[in-house]
Amino acid sequence: MKLLVVTCLKEDQHIVSDLFEKAHIGVFSAAPAAGFRIGVLANHEDDQLEKDWDEFNSVVIFSFTTPEKASELLLMVKKHTYNSKPSYPVRAFVLPVENTSY
Repeated sequence: MKLLVVTCLKEDQHIVSDLFEKAHIGVFSAAPAAGFRIGVLANHEDDQLEKDWDEFNSVVIFSFTTPEKASELLLMVKKHTYNSKPSYPVRAFVLPVENTSY
């Protein structure tokens, strides 16, 4: 068993849900998350550097699934990112599950 975790912008959640459906992963959970990107701006008035924080409405989607389905979804995420080249890509990773309570 694997723990599949995907992060994306809130407005891309429907894309990830479609990918889960295509990978035949019918049960998953989602939780809102605040995403941040820190940039550095040059303040030309006094030649200082200032930090600029961008905050994004993100979602963390996760599912316990088989290694095969997890691998299939990772491949789909890679293809989606390659084809659409979004400013904020969907990210996915897989963690091993050593023990379960059921």
